[in-house]
Amino acid sequence: DRGPQVDVEIVGTYGFRSGGMLARASGLLVADRQADALGATAAAYFLSVPPDGIAASAERLGRALPEAAVLTGDDVNAYLARLFRGLFVFVLAIAGLAFGGGAVLIANTVGLSLVERRTELAVLKAVGYSSGRVLGLVAIETAIVGAFAGSVGAVGAVIAVQLVGASFDVNVSVAPGIAAAAAIGAALLAVATALVVASGAVRVRPLAVLRSGQ
Repeated sequence: DRGPQVDVEIVGTYGFRSGGMLARASGLLVADRQADALGATAAAYFLSVPPDGIAASAERLGRALPEAAVLTGDDVNAYLARLFRGLFVFVLAIAGLAFGGGAVLIANTVGLSLVERRTELAVLKAVGYSSGRVLGLVAIETAIVGAFAGSVGAVGAVIAVQLVGASFDVNVSVAPGIAAAAAIGAALLAVATALVVASGAVRVRPLAVLRSGQ
């Protein structure tokens, strides 16, 4: 049961585009009497005003209709900008938590990997590798993995932001510089964490490890 049906006379349409965050809007227009008959409690009116007369027109309308909300395209864009700034702060907080969790995960992974490769490290030390050189090899290995993972994550974030913007009909994107900085940051985080964890593990005594058979 869809309820009663009412015939509505369409008296016009409206549509506009904005260069700001509000990409476009459109809709249908009906007469005031039909809106009242349908029980509308509010009405929206759109005016086409030259750019140099927007401020004056908004001021006159505000004085003439003190109970009405007079909004310009700039007002809507400013509201959306504030909204997205709040979302950006929220995303930054989530990103901080993700970086912290990533650091813990990298530390655990590198630590377990070095424990399993104690014999390999001991052999390298036995053939003349210094602790610094072994640590450098661990850093290079971790940097490659971190750069790959960071690049995949940055590309995924760019695609996700574009999909979200398209779903809300809002023109948003991630600057290439920000995506590249995120990928580099992930690699640096991986290297820094690996260096801290591996700094003690690379100082193994080759003879003791090889004798133990581990």
